[in-house]
Amino acid sequence: MSTSVAPFDLARAQTSSLLPFNFRKVGDSYFMANEIGEHAIVTAGDFKALVEGDLSPDGELYRSLRAKGFVAGGITDGEYRERYWARRAHVMHGPILHAMVLTERCNFGCQYCHSSIVGMKRTDTDMSIATAEKSVDFAFNTPSSGLTIEFQGGEPLANWEVLQHVVAYARDKNRSAQKALSFSLVTNMSLMTDEKLDYLIENRVQICTSIDGPRDLHNRVRIYKEGDSWELSTGWLRKVNQRYKDLGLDPNLYHAEALPTITRHSLDRWKEVVDTYVDLGCRAVFLRVLDP
Repeated sequence: MSTSVAPFDLARAQTSSLLPFNFRKVGDSYFMANEIGEHAIVTAGDFKALVEGDLSPDGELYRSLRAKGFVAGGITDGEYRERYWARRAHVMHGPILHAMVLTERCNFGCQYCHSSIVGMKRTDTDMSIATAEKSVDFAFNTPSSGLTIEFQGGEPLANWEVLQHVVAYARDKNRSAQKALSFSLVTNMSLMTDEKLDYLIENRVQICTSIDGPRDLHNRVRIYKEGDSWELSTGWLRKVNQRYKDLGLDPNLYHAEALPTITRHSLDRWKEVVDTYVDLGCRAVFLRVLDP
């Protein structure tokens, strides 16, 4: 039990009847949290009474704290252990998502971009096949039963041959590994073609792009000198989802989505951003903040 800024007499603390928890003063109250994920907010007076053993065991607060595992006797040792390890199960599974930056090349000039992007002619930044295979080998060494390889950039479609090689190489390794293997692609859609889309859909590579809102807002911050970035991104987004429907794929598993990056230009246009996503058939708006 943490005793920082303790509002009680430590000599009177009834530690034998209390289970481990941390606490912090928040305003005039105390926030309590324990190792099995339960929390409670109590007044300073109730907190002092609890720790010093003066809180009535017949009261509603005492019964609630005992049921949540702050006071002994509310849950069995077995239940406590089960809930304790359930909250830490991820520690034993290993990472599931592995991002592979295939290139630092990009043909967009997004005002808020924090990536170390270079011009489209700088092929020296492309991931090699040798490095790609080492990255896949490393990902398969994790103990997790599931594995997602996500292609990022720059614009990952600029290194198309390595993307294809990773998919083939990972699928080959998985014949023996037998993991739940999946792929995803984060792309600005500028280099998408019908042939590439056929390949991505055939190999079940999930697709995600960026849509910052209506056309003028999107084009203001996601600059594409060779055309209309909004028209490009939304056009392919609709096409991808239509292809999924035409193939009869489960829309709960196969549905291209988009992410908006929230800037000062979009703060007072929140309704238009949401309306744009609804119009595009997106099922959620995952708000992405600026990276300092």
